[in-house]
Amino acid sequence: MALILKFAYTLILFVSLFMVVVVGQVPYETKCETDEDCYKMFPLANRGAVECKDGVCGVPLIE
Repeated sequence: MALILKFAYTLILFVSLFMVVVVGQVPYETKCETDEDCYKMFPLANRGAVECKDGVCGVPLIE
């Protein structure tokens, strides 16, 4: 009985991790021309948190 429960818990864990990875791969429509377009698509983002680079919204890298 305990072996079956361990198997079930392990299976649920791996399935949930797989779902997180799959859902995280879904691309969002983030085409932009200016930084302001990114803030329209992501209204809760703080100023300076996203930028438009090469037509795609993204997080600026700190160098």
